[in-house]
Amino acid sequence: MGQKVLIVTLMCLVATGVAAKGHADAGDISWTNWSSVNSSTKTAQGSILFSDGTTVGVSYTGDIIGSWVDWNEPRYATTYIQSGVVNNAPPNQYVGINLGGGTTGIVDTITFSEPVLNPVFAIMSLGFANVNAMPGSQYSTVGTYTFTDAEPFTIVNQGPGYWGQDVYQLTQSGNELIGYEGNGLIQFSGTFSSITWTSSTGYPFDTSILTLGAPAAGSPVPAPAAFLLLGPGLAGLVALRRRLGT
Repeated sequence: MGQKVLIVTLMCLVATGVAAKGHADAGDISWTNWSSVNSSTKTAQGSILFSDGTTVGVSYTGDIIGSWVDWNEPRYATTYIQSGVVNNAPPNQYVGINLGGGTTGIVDTITFSEPVLNPVFAIMSLGFANVNAMPGSQYSTVGTYTFTDAEPFTIVNQGPGYWGQDVYQLTQSGNELIGYEGNGLIQFSGTFSSITWTSSTGYPFDTSILTLGAPAAGSPVPAPAAFLLLGPGLAGLVALRRRLGT
């Protein structure tokens, strides 16, 4: 009986270490509801409400000129969906952060009140292309978000948006996201308490819109720590079995 209790205790310990709060079906994303966007202080505040009722606060500092409402028009919703990874686009009623144009080397930071798992950025109009809205314009510049080595990401999906209906592109080079009127999704791998990147654009009217979400809040106990405890526990179990002669 004592052996069984020990085994159950160890398994529960490991399960606690790897569990994530707020978990829903794979690909269901809870998006940030930005409640305050202040272009004077260059800050924004919001929160993510997960399916189990867990709420995580979200704060932003960096390049910001205001907010953007109704940016996810229904005709472009598929740009912000990739089945099994991101099943639901940001709600139309949620605002996005409007980053300014014509800037170089601006440091932007998102901070979470508690860690989140595999966060997702939804991006509109990163970079600028010569579009019909500006007849005769010869300007075409790329915009970039450069992340750190500790923030690995992949491009999940891309497509047309409010700008860039005909010309749009997101590409990745190492830690750098490169946009040419780019619209789409990127997802980070891991558990994050904050995300920091450097944004650069070459054209004064090259603003980009950003919001973010996550499938779950992070683990309350880091998984590596739990597995470190597993080794000594198993060693103790072996010793106990020998002592009992089984």
